[in-house]
Amino acid sequence: MRTHSRFGAAILVFAAVACQHEVKKEIHEEGPSSGGGIQAPVTPPSQPAPPFVSIWAGADGTCAIAAQGALYCWGRNDLGQVGDGSTEDRLLPVRVGAGIAWKAAAPGGSHTCAITDKGELYCWGSSVFGELGSDTVGNSQTPVRVAGVPALTAIESGDFHSCGLTAGGTLWCWGENRHGELGRGDTLPAHKPAMVMPGITFRALQLTAHSTCALAADGRLFCWGLEDGGALNLVGTATCASPLEGASATCVLSPRRSTPEVAIRHFALGTTHSCVLTDSAAAYCWGSNGSGELGVGTRDSAGAQPVAGELRYSAITSGTDFTCALAKIGDVYCWGANADGQLGSGNGADAAEPSAISSPSHFTQVTAGRAHTCALTTDHIGWCWGSNVHGQLGSEVKLRSFAPAVVLFPRSAPAP
Repeated sequence: MRTHSRFGAAILVFAAVACQHEVKKEIHEEGPSSGGGIQAPVTPPSQPAPPFVSIWAGADGTCAIAAQGALYCWGRNDLGQVGDGSTEDRLLPVRVGAGIAWKAAAPGGSHTCAITDKGELYCWGSSVFGELGSDTVGNSQTPVRVAGVPALTAIESGDFHSCGLTAGGTLWCWGENRHGELGRGDTLPAHKPAMVMPGITFRALQLTAHSTCALAADGRLFCWGLEDGGALNLVGTATCASPLEGASATCVLSPRRSTPEVAIRHFALGTTHSCVLTDSAAAYCWGSNGSGELGVGTRDSAGAQPVAGELRYSAITSGTDFTCALAKIGDVYCWGANADGQLGSGNGADAAEPSAISSPSHFTQVTAGRAHTCALTTDHIGWCWGSNVHGQLGSEVKLRSFAPAVVLFPRSAPAP
């Protein structure tokens, strides 16, 4: 059962840090689900991170924005995805693009893209499939300005592709297209942003590793790309290369309307399942359900079904095979796969129904990566839990966490 505390922010932070380094919650070594154990207390030379205003979990990395638009990223960095000029995994937040006022970030698999408060687009990391939105050859370990695209208000990244929305609702995509991720009717990559479905006004978008969905202003949901397990709620129109070596997959190369038969206000895409919030703030999910990721109380795959319980949610987010949602009362509930602790329940058991996250404070935001989850509390403290193979939890160690762990910060780092 979750507890609520009204202590000051400083007490919350130091209590959280203390809990991280005592055996009050299980912190396991990263590895197979059956491995690992409780670790000895660790006292790293770090401190609580600065107050964050927004946070985004990507495939194996995380980014957050602090005061005055200061951007920090951490986690996987073999291709320069963090953006600090290095290629070593970052276990603590590092400043990216100092001097630029950032508005939003989208850490992907091979790259990261972000937009400034003026709508300018920057990307960094791999450019193999055109992820950087330009003809750049080779990887870039620092932000590269993307030309030829209007000012953006929203940005999302998959494993190797990205898309952005303008204030006028036009949708632009670039990068990998082997599975139809760009919605152009072919499988050729695009090294520069190109408009998708001109004439349609969009108000939201979501990307998975190899697929894309966008919600039109009139409530219609359009999806394209890799159709795996029924996540897009579409009948595939082409056979394409599978992300699995030597296999084939079903793909949708052009945008098609997805019809889950519920009115959609918000939506979230997993790898093989999807979830939405309706106008009444109820949650519905569909697709594969082997780990309980539909939250309906069973493990049976299904079309759009109401999530168990009668909670009302204000936001929803999905990882590979799990989902988390922010209840209107400020609690976070998660369900689905939990081998790496991505549900934040304190153990590794899957959950077929929503399970509340224990926290010292109410949450205001929740975001899911491939197998980790992060959230912000009302006091602007960042918390992460789940897989930590690349340091994506920001805890200074590569130990997965089955319960929320406060994001830490280098002691020597200057204030934003």
